Formats: sequence, C-alpha cells, structure tokens
Amino acid sequence: MIFKKTISFLGPIGSYSYLATMKYIEKFNKKYYLKEHKNFQKIFDDLKNYKSHYAIIPIQNNSSGFINETYHLLCNSKLCISGEFHLLIQHCLIANNNTSIESIQKIYSHSQPFAQCSQFLQNFTRWKLKYTNSTSEAMQIISKINNNHVAAIGNPISAKIYNLKIILSNISNKINNYTKFLILSNEKKNIIDNRNVKTVLILLKKTIVFSEIVSIFQKYNLKIKEIKKNYQNTFQKTIYIEIENHIQSENIQNVINILHKKNILIKFLSCYKKLIV
Repeated sequence: MIFKKTISFLGPIGSYSYLATMKYIEKFNKKYYLKEHKNFQKIFDDLKNYKSHYAIIPIQNNSSGFINETYHLLCNSKLCISGEFHLLIQHCLIANNNTSIESIQKIYSHSQPFAQCSQFLQNFTRWKLKYTNSTSEAMQIISKINNNHVAAIGNPISAKIYNLKIILSNISNKINNYTKFLILSNEKKNIIDNRNVKTVLILLKKTIVFSEIVSIFQKYNLKIKEIKKNYQNTFQKTIYIEIENHIQSENIQNVINILHKKNILIKFLSCYKKLIV
C-alpha cells in the first residue's frame, strides 16, 4: 500500500527523465517519493499495478522524433495522460578527468542521444557506440571504468553528480533540442475548461488509409498537433493523433462518429491541459 504520492521515472539519478521529474515537482510545488526504474516497461508496470501514482516519460524529441519504446507501450496500455511539458536537452561529451577527445575509443549512452548527436558522431567513426538504458547509467559505467578510453553523452548536471568532466558542450544536431515529456496516471481527469487542451486518440484497424484519416480531421477544422502511423503490425495498423481540441467538442464527436462507421476502433487516451514548465 502506498501512503504518500509516488512518481516513477527512468533512472538512475541524473538522467534526463530525472531532470524532467525534478522540473515538474519544483514548478508545481509537488511532494512525491521518487522511484527510479531501469527501463520504460517497469515504469508502465509499476503504474498499472498501482505501485506508483504518477510517471514521467519522454515521448518525442524535436530532432529524433517519437521515442518508439514509450510510444508502443503507451499505445498498448490503459494509462492516462495527465499533462505534458518540454525539457531543453543539453547533450555534452563527458568523460573522466584525464581523458582527451583523442584518447576515446568507446562512447556510452542511450539510443536517443546517439540519434540526436548523429552529426557530431559522424566525425568520430572509429568510436564504438555502447548502448545503455539511460544517460545516467552511461555516467555510472564510465565513472566505474575510470580510464581515458571511454566517454558518454549526457547532461551537465549528471556530469557533476558523477564527478566527471565535460569535454565538449552542445553537441546535439539541433541548437534548441527539446524533448516532450508526458505525465501518466491511472485516472482520467474531467477537464471542463476547453482552453489550452489536447485530446489524444489512437486509431486501430487492419486497413487504414492515412490520407483519408487526415482529410476527415481537416474537413471538421480540427488542428492535428502530432500524428504518427505504425504499420509494422500486419494484423492491425495504428495511428496516434494529438488534436488541439476538447474531446467533447462537436467537431471531434462528428469525426469519431464517422470513424466508427468506417469500423475503425478508437482508443481515447486522454484529454488534458498542456503545462507551461
């Protein structure tokens, strides 16, 4: 049994998810027990089994796109989105104190920083990329190895936490590199105020014509903020849609009725207020 509010995130301490969680807590003056996990599946399981009240997960980066692992978990879960906010991502090349860029042979990080720093990494094709569950795990690994042949991609705060030095700053493909984080919970909130809201739907069917779906939303003047199609599953195709309208608006209800008539299964994830953090 949980006696106080618990919030789960991808750890260890110092990860971008940790920074996002702390930013959310500080902004809204929340008091939670922090619960770190080694992977996204454990975060979803923890929340689903009511071992946590909330979770902070990354869903999309403006450089590398949707984070597929969390996207698929979200599409296949019954969890609700309580809100979203953005975190500025400051990727740095980080190593032990005696390391120079010339001595590096291996570099550790999560798959997302590797993708978001791909242009920088093209200059060092001899480096071996080692994938970790998070950037902070990469910091832990190189601090334990403690030689001048390894480095990691991560953030300046985690470099301080693990007593490492920053060799190069701002190595992202984009200068303004942002990741969108979602706040997840088990409970759908009843949003009465329709200002600054977003509705998230997932459409499922064996055959979906992507252009037809888009045209239906456009016909009813619905502003699609984000859309992602997943056609990898031959038995059922999936389209994830974020709309800047309230779920109870007349136009969204008209579109839902049309989609139902086309035998498209609609999974309503959430209607929530966007947060300014």
